[in-house]
Amino acid sequence: MRKAEYYTVKTAVPEPAASHYESHTSIDITSTTLEPEGRTEVVVHVSSTQKQKSSLHAFPDRPASFYQDSYDAEPFPTELQDMINSMPAHCRTPQVLRAMFMAAISANTALDEPLSPDIKIENRIDDTPCPDWEFHYANKMWYGKGVPRSDPAKVQGCDCIGPCDPNSSTCTCVLRQNAFVHLAPSFEDSNGFLYNEKGCLKHDGFPVFECNANCLCSSECQNRVVQKGRQCSISLRKTKNKGWGVFAEKRILRGTFIGIYAGELLVQSEAHRRGKVYNRVGRTYLFDIDAFHLKALANDDADVDQETGWKLLYTVDAFHVGNFTRFLNHSCDPNCDISFVYINEHDIEKPLVVMFAARDVAAGEELCFSYFGRMDSDDEGKEAAGPGDAVYAPCHCGAKRCRGRLFAS
Repeated sequence: MRKAEYYTVKTAVPEPAASHYESHTSIDITSTTLEPEGRTEVVVHVSSTQKQKSSLHAFPDRPASFYQDSYDAEPFPTELQDMINSMPAHCRTPQVLRAMFMAAISANTALDEPLSPDIKIENRIDDTPCPDWEFHYANKMWYGKGVPRSDPAKVQGCDCIGPCDPNSSTCTCVLRQNAFVHLAPSFEDSNGFLYNEKGCLKHDGFPVFECNANCLCSSECQNRVVQKGRQCSISLRKTKNKGWGVFAEKRILRGTFIGIYAGELLVQSEAHRRGKVYNRVGRTYLFDIDAFHLKALANDDADVDQETGWKLLYTVDAFHVGNFTRFLNHSCDPNCDISFVYINEHDIEKPLVVMFAARDVAAGEELCFSYFGRMDSDDEGKEAAGPGDAVYAPCHCGAKRCRGRLFAS
């Protein structure tokens, strides 16, 4: 005799009116109790469909992430979390919860990363099946109160036919990239696009301007990388002293795009308010958008902080919404670095915070970045100063030049 219970959540991705795609995802769970054995079988099934809307400027050969939509931060989708909390204990087994977490990742990224390798979840440390169900998984940015919305129509596109020529003297995107690269003290041979023919970042420390939705160049253009989604294979693994971490499943070449640090984009008043709370509880996912090129542009602005020399406007918070990058741990000798990337964003103050491989990464190696930014030789051996809040914790990165303390994540 079989006694079955069914749990289903169906959600529509809240695409704005300007989007070219509609997405509908569903996660179906069937719990079947076999009597008289009493054994329970649970099956998790996830499905996602997308339909292209009619549009004057739609490219069927490009992933939906090409359009870089942003959402209002409230309310966040909670259907899946609500369903899990309502399920009886015999359905919330480690195997089921892990399968549901992986299914949620696939469903929520089906549009912007349809060809990306699946993210594996492994735990050989304890019996925790997966990361806590405390956030909505997404690769998109969610705009908080007071943050102006993006207007892709204001972004100038190129009129190149086929892939753009990085040596072109007329391509709008090449000219825009060169103008900002020259803000740096030393730009060496960075003229042209910052990606090579394989899609790897040639130089870090510069803002990256990818071709956008208004460009006429093809999807094969070498200046389209982040918008195509993650190509590297990764896994989430529980670590002994650092919680969950992100690991390379296969070798990753230097300059490879790893992922967008997705989350809520906050104004500073809200970021400061949350920061005080996060400091007390000992966990923070705040990331200030304090790029070098923004500081350089602020030199002529009278409304700047006299101490720092510029005015910080926005911060990304990945606590309530984000993707796997929120699990990247700190290292004082990191193998990943941060670059700021623009695709369909016209506001220079609102780039995407993007992770790239800073060197070749071996299979099985943990992916990490520095929570302090780039460390100079003068900083080696220095301990991070902290006010005594719980967010300041011992560093377990194991690097030879470890500072000893870090911001806990």
